[in-house]
Amino acid sequence: MTTQANADTIPWGCQGMGIMPSKWWYAQDKKIFGPINDKILYILMFNGSIGPKNWMWRPGLPGWTRLEEIEELQSQRRGVSPSMTEQPEPEGPLPDAMAPLPARPIARAAAQIIDVNLIGLIVGFVLGVGALLAGVPDSVAWLDTLWGRLLFAFIIVPISLFTQAFLLRMPGTTPGKALLGLRVVHLDGQRPTLRTLMRRQWRLWGAGWAYGIPFLNLLTFAANRTLVRDGKPTAWDEENGLVVYERHAGWVRPTIAVVFYFLIQFNGIWLALFDKASGGDSAGKTTAPAITASATWQNPVTGINVTFASPWMAQVQTFQDGKTGYLFLSRDHAAEGLAQRGFFSGPFSSFVTQVLNGVAPEGDGSILEPVPGRPSCVRVSWLPEQDGKPTGGAMALRLCGTVAGEFWDLKGHWTNGNEQEQQKIEDLLNRLQDTVR
Repeated sequence: MTTQANADTIPWGCQGMGIMPSKWWYAQDKKIFGPINDKILYILMFNGSIGPKNWMWRPGLPGWTRLEEIEELQSQRRGVSPSMTEQPEPEGPLPDAMAPLPARPIARAAAQIIDVNLIGLIVGFVLGVGALLAGVPDSVAWLDTLWGRLLFAFIIVPISLFTQAFLLRMPGTTPGKALLGLRVVHLDGQRPTLRTLMRRQWRLWGAGWAYGIPFLNLLTFAANRTLVRDGKPTAWDEENGLVVYERHAGWVRPTIAVVFYFLIQFNGIWLALFDKASGGDSAGKTTAPAITASATWQNPVTGINVTFASPWMAQVQTFQDGKTGYLFLSRDHAAEGLAQRGFFSGPFSSFVTQVLNGVAPEGDGSILEPVPGRPSCVRVSWLPEQDGKPTGGAMALRLCGTVAGEFWDLKGHWTNGNEQEQQKIEDLLNRLQDTVR
């Protein structure tokens, strides 16, 4: 018997045009899948996933009906294999005609990308602030390396997934799902418990993200995309009796989601452009490429190369008097050093005494005169004050003179009491002193 479609159930504007209704269920291997829209139904018919013997139902049909008996689908059967294994007729009540369509694969993927990136941004900010407060800024600098980024990307996904479980339980949604109109519920429409959501996210980490294994997760994503497209549940939803529905979100919220995603992805570009537009860290400076822990800096006057133990950013700074200095900044800008070249006349000891203005150099207080091939350097450290009160910083000075009447003024500044910053400054000044000849 051929079943005729009820015209009252076909969407307005589609009547008389041979266009299929927009919501279908189908039975396969004693399971019921759906609802799916007409586009997905046609894809399944075309690729042979659904054949003439499959039982179909949509609102308006009296009951489960074989595909080959539904007249409105006959024009879509061209190219579909006529032979297929006999499928038993489903038992039990018909599906809920008012059930919303499951979320589209692209909507689910976009929501997941937004959530992972947003939570990763928040976690990265918290870790960065925590590292700076704990006095270990090198850990922040390490995260900016290739291996640091790979490790951060590996651990941030499970952190984000389980954070989403709490959000899905408490507020009932996540930022990405809220923007795209997605909702994760039980098959009966009830909100799942936290325990169920945690099980779901753990299964998603394995069956969806493949535990973060590169390339393998691309295969698992592709396989699950096909399941969702065909109206079938993913492993993490089916095992926990959950379904992801998509409500009509209009155009405003998806637009906000797209803009939000690009803002997150290109935040580094925005910061770089802002830094360039504002002239870098201070006006009048020209920023050179950052010096990594294994990079070398070449003294432009002596041509001597040195290697620093900690990462520094080298910048050329021009002062108001037209003189040039070489500024060194740690990645967190908590410690900085300066190397500046000048000339003196007369004995080096007299020049040093005049510069230090009565402050005795460290050690025995003696000032040696430079000899050919061996410059003379004196060291001084102090705690700077402003209006008679300590500023909270510490300073170190190396004044090195050569037999040719050339001197190098090497300074370092760090937070008073921070031994790690002090050690970085000591290493910097030692290396810079090695470049003086």
